[in-house]
Amino acid sequence: MSRWFAPALGIIEVRGRDRVTWLAGLITSDLSKLGPSRGSYGLVLSKVGRILTDACVLVDGERLLVGVSAPVAELLAHLEHHLVMEDVDLADASGEGAMVFVLDAGDVGAELMLGVEGARALWVPAGTTPPGDQLTGDQWETLRLAAGVPAFGADFDAKTYPQEAALEARAVSFEKGCYLGQEVVCRLQMRGQVHRLLVPFEADGPPPAHGVEVLAAGAPVGTVTSATIVDGKVRGLAMVKRASAAPGASLQIDGRAARVVER
Repeated sequence: MSRWFAPALGIIEVRGRDRVTWLAGLITSDLSKLGPSRGSYGLVLSKVGRILTDACVLVDGERLLVGVSAPVAELLAHLEHHLVMEDVDLADASGEGAMVFVLDAGDVGAELMLGVEGARALWVPAGTTPPGDQLTGDQWETLRLAAGVPAFGADFDAKTYPQEAALEARAVSFEKGCYLGQEVVCRLQMRGQVHRLLVPFEADGPPPAHGVEVLAAGAPVGTVTSATIVDGKVRGLAMVKRASAAPGASLQIDGRAARVVER
């Protein structure tokens, strides 16, 4: 039986002859292989390389649908600012339907680098329901944290660089053409200069709340961003100083022992 989850994504519609090439200049992922069964997961960055939102891009006939975690009005204003002479039309399509993530559904939807094994993205027009059982927010939280997948607004935000959120492998192409913020992202990639990293951790006891301080050898090194119970253990994500980010590193959270684990 297939399963599906409806994330709280706003939808931006991109139409026009230049829609793919124009959007490629404003997103970190490679859009050259977009198709009915292949979407793209990427990031929209500021000019200084910080993440304005993550973005799921799907093809829907003669338009692109971009699912964004940040408020649609803010993203539309950002995108329109970078629209000059291109043949591109933008609109808020959030009321037309929803972008959902489907699991165990075969080839339904489009393949994306969402990070949760087997998850694909599907556009569902208003008034219709995806096939299978709907997952609750808690169930999706368990799946994403078991896989170490960060969520915008919880684990990273507009103050975060892609490398700090460990998103460069899934959401950034270092081989495509130029895009806004690329210079900073490439410089960080070549020099490895980020001073903090989002890491998965494991601990005993109840899940710590967002923002709880993380210690290493008694000294503050960061904060918890998300946590839940996975297979009887606390599994979560924390943004910590680079020196405390190696797999196996010992941490203390809420007075309890924790450790950084492999993704």
